[in-house]
Amino acid sequence: MRLSVSIFLALVGLGSILQASACECTPLLSRAQEFKQVTAVYTATVVAMPSRRNTPTIIQLKVDKVFKGNRKALSRILEAENNCQFNFQVGKTYLIYADNEYSPTALFVNKCSRTKELIAAKKEELAELQKLAAKAGRQ
Repeated sequence: MRLSVSIFLALVGLGSILQASACECTPLLSRAQEFKQVTAVYTATVVAMPSRRNTPTIIQLKVDKVFKGNRKALSRILEAENNCQFNFQVGKTYLIYADNEYSPTALFVNKCSRTKELIAAKKEELAELQKLAAKAGRQ
């Protein structure tokens, strides 16, 4: 009986650890809603990042096209401080949806956003972002 209780408690503990370390994302908003909600939407190439990935990780970017946001503030972003960390790679170009939800002075990105490699972005998404930017007076 003691062994059964010990195994049960060990499994419950393991389940709690696994649940605590999982990244749970809410369903994505529509592109228009997400565009309105986030602080910045833009394309950029990763030019530098630390080789040792401590969290939060500061990613240095070369900004290409801005759909929303202040170009000067977009050259550095922070990755999430948990298991929702987005896997950026130096030399790759991304379509980034960034937010300053956690800090008014830093933009954050995580894997729950629409952020993706630019080559994975569909033409329709980029066209819609262009329209949303024009509607917002960006271009």
